Amino acid sequence: MDVSVLVPTYNRPGALVKAVKSTLDQSRQPEEVVVVDDASDRSYEEARSKLRSLSEETDTVVRYHRMDTNGGACRARNEAARRAEGGILMFLDDDDVWEPHKIAGQLSRFADQPNLGLVYSGRKVIDHQGNMLYKVYPQAEGNLQREILQRNLIGTTSSVAIRSVVFEKVGEFDESMPALQDYDLWIRVACETPIGYDPKCTVKWQIHSESDDQMGGNPEIYQQAFSSIRKKYKSKFKRLDLLEKRLFDSYKYTSLATKYGRVSYKVKLFYALKSLMSYPTISGASKILPMPIWYLARRVYNRLV
Repeated sequence: MDVSVLVPTYNRPGALVKAVKSTLDQSRQPEEVVVVDDASDRSYEEARSKLRSLSEETDTVVRYHRMDTNGGACRARNEAARRAEGGILMFLDDDDVWEPHKIAGQLSRFADQPNLGLVYSGRKVIDHQGNMLYKVYPQAEGNLQREILQRNLIGTTSSVAIRSVVFEKVGEFDESMPALQDYDLWIRVACETPIGYDPKCTVKWQIHSESDDQMGGNPEIYQQAFSSIRKKYKSKFKRLDLLEKRLFDSYKYTSLATKYGRVSYKVKLFYALKSLMSYPTISGASKILPMPIWYLARRVYNRLV
């Protein structure tokens, strides 16, 4: 199975080199890496030169395309997918990196279970200095049509490998969505094909400080995105029982607590409490705790499980 790694990038040339290098350092290297620059303001000439040098030492083809206008990460991912030639597509954000056996582990799952259309993996959550904060292990696989409507079980795009035929059939990332484009895609995929996972944490997923842009922006767009999800899959949500609907509400309010935490602690607390009232979860409770204490609790939990 030929593998294409799709890497959207914007104004992070140094991080891009590290991300792509982690794909070339794999025990099973990809056939190609397709980088799409989302009309960055910063120069990528030095980064492109480094990538050419790195690719010459491998059998992997690294291709670079620059968009004329900025359209967001999902448009860049879609463009990369259109240019990709592999039967397996793997996404990698430019500020994340992979552990050396990420590709091999996911391809092994596809080989063992040919009916799987998507395989995701666990991830190590790190800060901007590379310090590991905690781990997130996969929890569900198989037919996830109902479970995926309750929360985003799959998580970050950097952990996902998907068959190109499935990606084309379900219709790419929805660029009209204001946010949650990945969650929207996973819902469509789960309704089309069984999903599997590699239990190992093979992705180093970086979270940023409050001054960075990963989880910032206008929190209201996430309100709109959750409303769009409910409307888009209205008939599917109607089939859920009361508990399942409350689990979705809990997930929604937990997510909003995270987003509004960049604006106001009072608003963050409001949504955290709404999450716990809908359905008490560890994630919801975590939004009440100061982040250093939450990170410590997660690390202790990871050691116990």
